[in-house]
Amino acid sequence: MVLRKNIIQALGCLLAVCSGHSTTLADASWQDAPYSFETDGHITFPGQVRDGTLEMTLAHDQPCRVSVSVAQAGDEVLSIDGDALTTSYKLTGPSVLNPDEHWVGSQTFISRTYDVDGHGPTSDITLSVRVAAAGDRANNAGEYSASIVLTVSW
Repeated sequence: MVLRKNIIQALGCLLAVCSGHSTTLADASWQDAPYSFETDGHITFPGQVRDGTLEMTLAHDQPCRVSVSVAQAGDEVLSIDGDALTTSYKLTGPSVLNPDEHWVGSQTFISRTYDVDGHGPTSDITLSVRVAAAGDRANNAGEYSASIVLTVSW
């Protein structure tokens, strides 16, 4: 039993070393993160649409993949105190091999991945956001927020 325990512990150490080694083969990071954006104006009446654009810089030394996710369900929708705006996204950029050509609904967006070509040193990535107020009523006044996680892997 002691021998088996030592082998399992040694295997765990070996896996940790291999994992640590493989992460040093390539490097990627978002410069000046975290990012935030504002729409191009206030929503003042039902059904109104506003856009926002966020220019981000990805430093990388290998072609890589950007995956979209959220920390908690619902974080992808701009909301405040239970009131939400219809939220859509587009991820584009000169190095993005599969950019969005059209607006992508928030639920679809958080399951997407994007391939980024090149070896850097940097790539410009644009995250565009479109929000729409409810068409049949006035949304609550206030600062609406959402939180998107963009993870880089290779």
